This record gives sequence, C-alpha cells and structure tokens, in this order.
Amino acid sequence: KLRIFPWNNSEVGPDDLNSHSVFVGHTGSIYSLQFSPNGTRLATGGYDGLVGLWDVRSMVCTSTISSRTKFIRSVSFTHDSNFVACCSEEDGIEIATADTGTVVGTVTMTQKNNNNNNNNSTNNW
Repeated sequence: KLRIFPWNNSEVGPDDLNSHSVFVGHTGSIYSLQFSPNGTRLATGGYDGLVGLWDVRSMVCTSTISSRTKFIRSVSFTHDSNFVACCSEEDGIEIATADTGTVVGTVTMTQKNNNNNNNNSTNNW
C-alpha cells in the first residue's frame, strides 16, 4: 500500500498519522520511491521485492517489475523518463521500460579478486 499524508502544518498535528489516501500496489513496506522527471509516473520499490510503476494522475499501479526476490533498495528513472532502474540485495541492476515494466537489460555487479594489492584488503568492486 502507498499511503499519502497531508502536508500542511496548520491542519496536521504531530500526533495525526491518519493517511489522506491509500493506494494498493505492494504487500509490504515501501523503501524507495521516485517521481519521473516528466512528472507522469511514480516508481516504488518495496519489501515484497516488487517495483510498482504508478500513473500519477490516477494513482493506479499500472505495472510491476517482479523479477527480484529480495527487497528493493533503490529505484531511479532515466533523465528522459523512458526507463527505470532498480536494485536489491541481489547482484545487479535491472533496467525496465517505464511504460510496461518490461525488463530490457541487467547490469551485473561482480566482486573481483585483486591479487596485486599489497594491503590486507584483497577484494575490490
């Protein structure tokens, strides 16, 4: 669920935690969100391993990216708002279309062993 709270100090006290609106799209907490640069979409990443892609006008989750099994740590749109990147505790960053959520690529992050390093640390990213 995505909960929207009022942002007006004159009407909301510190103890008022009633949400203004609730939008269904995740089964757990949301850890990351970002509006697209063109203002038409919102990407949310959650504990459930899903990335939700929301239409801002209707606040409907129009598509999801569901290829991750661990919680989503970060979501980010490209500057032209056409693609969204997401990452989790798993290796790699997935790139998907912002319209449909279709995964179009993965950037794989691997750890390499640097045997030429003279200090105690032998692992470099």
